[in-house]
Amino acid sequence: MQVAVVVRGAGVAHRIAHDDADPAPYLRRARVSRAARDLAEGLRLGYRGIHPDDIALCLEAGRFPFPMTARREGPLTVLRPAAVTAG
Repeated sequence: MQVAVVVRGAGVAHRIAHDDADPAPYLRRARVSRAARDLAEGLRLGYRGIHPDDIALCLEAGRFPFPMTARREGPLTVLRPAAVTAG
């Protein structure tokens, strides 16, 4: 299983780059993150563009058989398959 996350530090990046890396600690951290709280608050306040399933979908490790990157394209945040380099 591959998990694509933005990380700082070679040790964490190395662990994530291997198929045997356990995504659970990263998913737990993301689930309680400020970003997750902000999404939940935006949903509660009725902000447009936030779907009730957004947080759960963001936390699905292995949903795709390839890593994804998120980038802003105008007013949208778009997910696209990321290039994988051997190394």
